[in-house]
Amino acid sequence: MRCMEVDGADIHSDIALIKRMLAEDGEFVFLYAGKGAIHDYIHSLHDGGNGLDDEELYKFRICYAGKNLNVKFLRDDKGFWQDITSMKCLIDALDTATSCYIDVSSDSREEFAFIVQQLIYIQYPLDKADVFLSQEFRDAENMPLRIRELGDKLTAIRAAAVEVKQRLLLAKDDPSMATPSLIKLSANIDSYVECGNKVKAYLEILHKLLVENRDFRLAIAATKKTGKSVIVNSLIGQDLASTDIQLATPGNFIYRKSTDNKYHLWMEDDEHNQLFHKIYDSRLDLCKDAEGMCRCAQNDMNNGFSLRDVSIGYPASDDSLFASLTVYDTPGPDAAGTNHREAARRALNECDAAVFCIDYSKYLTDSEEEYLKEVRDIFKARQKFHSLIFVLNKMDARYADAKQSKSIAGAVDFIKTRLSQIADEYRDCIIFPISALEYFNAAEAERAGVTELNAPISANELKKLKFARRDVPELSWLHTHSLNLECYHGVAKFCYYVFKRDSGMPALISYLTRIATVKSPLEIVNHVAAEIEQQYQTFDDLFGSAGIHIGGDSYEAG
Repeated sequence: MRCMEVDGADIHSDIALIKRMLAEDGEFVFLYAGKGAIHDYIHSLHDGGNGLDDEELYKFRICYAGKNLNVKFLRDDKGFWQDITSMKCLIDALDTATSCYIDVSSDSREEFAFIVQQLIYIQYPLDKADVFLSQEFRDAENMPLRIRELGDKLTAIRAAAVEVKQRLLLAKDDPSMATPSLIKLSANIDSYVECGNKVKAYLEILHKLLVENRDFRLAIAATKKTGKSVIVNSLIGQDLASTDIQLATPGNFIYRKSTDNKYHLWMEDDEHNQLFHKIYDSRLDLCKDAEGMCRCAQNDMNNGFSLRDVSIGYPASDDSLFASLTVYDTPGPDAAGTNHREAARRALNECDAAVFCIDYSKYLTDSEEEYLKEVRDIFKARQKFHSLIFVLNKMDARYADAKQSKSIAGAVDFIKTRLSQIADEYRDCIIFPISALEYFNAAEAERAGVTELNAPISANELKKLKFARRDVPELSWLHTHSLNLECYHGVAKFCYYVFKRDSGMPALISYLTRIATVKSPLEIVNHVAAEIEQQYQTFDDLFGSAGIHIGGDSYEAG
């Protein structure tokens, strides 16, 4: 990939240079080494329409120069690792046709997030780049052993607990065995039972991580009407989540893969007893019932216009995006007069990761900023802050609104700046610019059996296709969008791959896959390990008063 530095010292010279380079190569990358933020620099380049025009801004690829990096790089077609000290070194080494590995040797989360974000800025395909922390890679390799060690520690606690229980039973028959220490332990029996329940729960978590194919639980969170449900439908590969603009999501809708190739709809009470469970052969029948429940909730003032969590099972093919995925479509917490906020908070606490959706056409509203502060507190408390991902959705709106930013990097950089002002923790967040609607429409046309888009065709041929296949309304949207891509990006041929890649969703899916398979399990183990240490100390204090001491792999009865 070709690239060069710009610094903004002479805006008019930069404008002339960028125009010339974009005319030669529409995929040329610029590295910003100046002062201030990229979004401000891009605003200066536009110069109120006297500088870079809309077409040039659409094509403009820019990222921060990022000097003093501590990274190692390996490309699949090369047999050696090379040291990378700047984004220029990295971009010089990248090849969009070849997969690569980027090892962040510093183990800095901030540096990791910086590199991933710069790749997003320049629209590099993330499925071609495996970016990882060195320590994270080592931890992933050692995770099975660490899980077993934690399990052994919990087993030692349980063995000591059995000893305590036996002594308490014997003391009932022989009062002479009721030593002062045992009486003290008996007085703390409530704490003992509470700790025991936690130990059992942690053992179950570790067992699932080590033995079972544990579901990856993902919450899609946002304020109302930001495109959450379209993202959900894109991830599960089904048109199940309602996208009716007049119908708000009244509670958590939880989507899981079914095992019998049928559709399921059920609801549980607070004790997880099923209140009802319906089974369907038809997707449309399920959607009709689910929509009816939403409409009833919309008029149910007595229950805060809310529903209990609704679970939906759907048949999925073996080649679906994730091997084991549960998606929570959460309600927007800002609907006036509703109890939606508590449902959204509960989903965020239950899930392994969350995608927070920001509406590109609105940027960050006051209600979004307020909600983000709550989300931050939840993820910090669970030590899973880095499993919070941001998306800037509805990027296709930049073609329809003359006032919207035309530069992807500029729009994302503006949001990153705003997020860092909300909380320091958001300084190293990662934001994915996407058009979930573009991805979903392409996927729906593909599922409808429109094979003509398997191979590249022209915009004119796509126009003829939309009239020939009026039964697939998504083709009309794709044709309109193809005209934007042709006009502003010089794209001459269109197919499913082109639309999906342009949507930005493959980059998000690639990153989610990494979190599901590596980062989320590591964060769960780290969180459980911290909790185990706390419970271990609590048990040791309780048991020590009775003369029972827990060892590393066993216990010693005093």
